[in-house]
Amino acid sequence: MKYLRLTFTLLFAITPLSTWAQSSSPTEFIAAYRTAIQEKSPEKLNAITYSVGMSEADKNQLASHLDTIFNDKPIGEISLESLPATFKSFVIMNGKKLEPTYPPAGMIKIQYETVNGASSSSSRAYAIIDGRYFLVPNKITDVPVHIYPLNPGSDSPDNDYRFVVQKEGDAGAETLVYGFMSLSAGRVVWTIPCAYKLEGADDTWPLKSAQAAHVYWSKDGARFVLDEENYQFMGNAVLGTIAAAKNSVTTHTFVPSDLHMSGLGQWRIRVNKGWITPTTLSLEISGVYDSTGPTPGASFTQDFTCEVNDATHYQFVKQGNSEH
Repeated sequence: MKYLRLTFTLLFAITPLSTWAQSSSPTEFIAAYRTAIQEKSPEKLNAITYSVGMSEADKNQLASHLDTIFNDKPIGEISLESLPATFKSFVIMNGKKLEPTYPPAGMIKIQYETVNGASSSSSRAYAIIDGRYFLVPNKITDVPVHIYPLNPGSDSPDNDYRFVVQKEGDAGAETLVYGFMSLSAGRVVWTIPCAYKLEGADDTWPLKSAQAAHVYWSKDGARFVLDEENYQFMGNAVLGTIAAAKNSVTTHTFVPSDLHMSGLGQWRIRVNKGWITPTTLSLEISGVYDSTGPTPGASFTQDFTCEVNDATHYQFVKQGNSEH
């Protein structure tokens, strides 16, 4: 699945319930995990993995990740840790929901021994199920996807592509993204995160704000900027280039560090005059300086241009600055 970027640790799991090991304490679980890793044994790893709900496709995909689990690093301490504050219980991308096979209780962490002054570690989610400890990999399921039109003018000059807004997921777990649709293929081939989030039962405002985004295409149709609706400095300007191999997109979200700017309390980068040439983009940044800025509390606007080869190769030129 080309477009899925898994944020949970993935493990290969095929062992049926009847053969699962009885790791009923943290000590037993850690010992079983250490043995499986040291012996590079898929069977022993499977024996402490909860695979309920995983499809055969999930298992086949995860099998290719065994080389990242079984490596030659010398294992040091293994411990059970709390879930990090940034841990997400599920991720929805391109109409797919990624979630652990059971709600995790924490992370099992391997601290590898220091080699040549460098140390490293790896962590995987675990759960306690009926008093037994198991690793919990991801299962991938389909979720509902609803498509809404964007502002007029989102189609590429050659009419090969169109931007839409997608609402993905079930009630209570829905998210908005921008879909980059191939008109010839009749499907979304890429997605871009949306700054406007669905909250509560009424999704009217975030959905309409997402639909109000503007897309600025270069005349040759090779480059675009998705400029989200601006509301109290919300929204992003995202540069995109279409690779020579059609249906492949590279994107970059503009941030003040691109301009080597600091001391900003609030800010927003937006399209100014758009594409001046097929490779020259006119933008502006506006905002308010924070206490570390050159003029704390003052609002400012600065124009600049961006010379674009592709979304990973570009250069900024500052043009003017005003404070008030």
